[in-house]
Amino acid sequence: MSDQPDSKQEIPGWKGRPRVVIVGAGFGGLCCAKGLSHKPVDVLLVDRQNFHLFTPMIYQVATALLGPANIAYPIRKIFRKVPNVHFQQSSVNGVDYDRKVLKTDDGSEIPYDYLVLGTGSVTNTHNIEQINRWGIGLKDLEDAIRLRTHVLCCLEMAERTDDPEEIQRLLSFTIVGGGPTGVEYAGALTELIRRMIPKEYKRLRQDQVSVHIVEGGDHLISMMGPKLSAYAEKVLRKKGVTIKTGVMFKDADAEGVSLSDGTRIECRTLVWVAGVMPSALAGGTGSELTEHSHRLKTDEYLRVEGQDHVFGIGDIAATMSHDKELPMLATPAMQGGRYVAKSILAEAVWGKEGVSHREPFKYVDKGSMATIGRSAAVVNFHGLQMKGLIAWFMWLLVHVYYLVGFSNRVTVLVRWWWYFLTNRRSEQLIIREKTDDMIDLELGPKMPGISNGSRSGT
Repeated sequence: MSDQPDSKQEIPGWKGRPRVVIVGAGFGGLCCAKGLSHKPVDVLLVDRQNFHLFTPMIYQVATALLGPANIAYPIRKIFRKVPNVHFQQSSVNGVDYDRKVLKTDDGSEIPYDYLVLGTGSVTNTHNIEQINRWGIGLKDLEDAIRLRTHVLCCLEMAERTDDPEEIQRLLSFTIVGGGPTGVEYAGALTELIRRMIPKEYKRLRQDQVSVHIVEGGDHLISMMGPKLSAYAEKVLRKKGVTIKTGVMFKDADAEGVSLSDGTRIECRTLVWVAGVMPSALAGGTGSELTEHSHRLKTDEYLRVEGQDHVFGIGDIAATMSHDKELPMLATPAMQGGRYVAKSILAEAVWGKEGVSHREPFKYVDKGSMATIGRSAAVVNFHGLQMKGLIAWFMWLLVHVYYLVGFSNRVTVLVRWWWYFLTNRRSEQLIIREKTDDMIDLELGPKMPGISNGSRSGT
């Protein structure tokens, strides 16, 4: 027995039924909580943010097409008519498996009977100091708003300077990472800037703007296959994007980026979208992590290794399929969240009999898709490949379908339709955040530099 005072929280409204604590309100955590809604269990969803973020469209906030509220939705509002699902905004820093409690940053402990860890991932800067200092990630709303503000500020500064070399640096944008996020952001950024110059920034010329995308592999979005990859590169080049493949990032400073082939890009903007890593909670659980990806080891039932009542889903978990770890994408997280909800209910309701009839988790690959600016996209669905306008409409329909909140769906559809017809954007606001000492004291201060710290629930 510990001599420490009991700091376990009593959650108002809990009925004495099996207690399920879900850490992280991303795609996996949200699907798990929905799967347990109106069921004979008490659920507590814990996240350091009070909203669910639709991350596939975050680049549209960074490029002034959508506002933050269009892709985020308050968690309490999602479950306001679900009496057995509760929410707590807290940062989590560890788990005590022996005592079955979750540890929060304020020193309190949350007891559980079943624990679901779904805290997602963060930007992987590989602990490179120059990236942490000069790079801007694109993983959460803070990143998106910061990047939007940074780009707009670069245009404002370029408008008022007469130094041609400084104008070149201010209007040069380097994106490191040729995956879907890098490709989508490059296409949208090019359209944003070339629409504003020279109509809104009348002293600037379009030939002064340069957008570079750097990828260490041989092709952009290589997971799409060579045909769609070639199409994406063709569309980006037509938009004026300079593509450098087979080249690695080497160094960065306040005035530019150096690459492994000796190239130097003079620029004031470095966007780092070259991969992600599990959130910090993975290392704070005391569980064994995989050697390469540092994700939680889980079995075929998504249970954390050595723990019968603790599950790992989404980016934080090394879920295996065909002897490979599943990618850090929304689809595996959503399927994992639904599966874990069914597993918990089977055991909570039917006991050992429910456990004995449980089938191992099987991932169903639903393909991948990415946009390349207005009216162009690529879709790869089990060998069925589409590109161009029809792929763009398919991307639009799929993402609106999964967007949380009816009002958000309507607003986004209207915004997209207006953008498609007029090529105009309405979120060109420069917002410089001010700190709030009281809020920072309660929820933790914001850290400067790239967003590579902890994420959902951590």
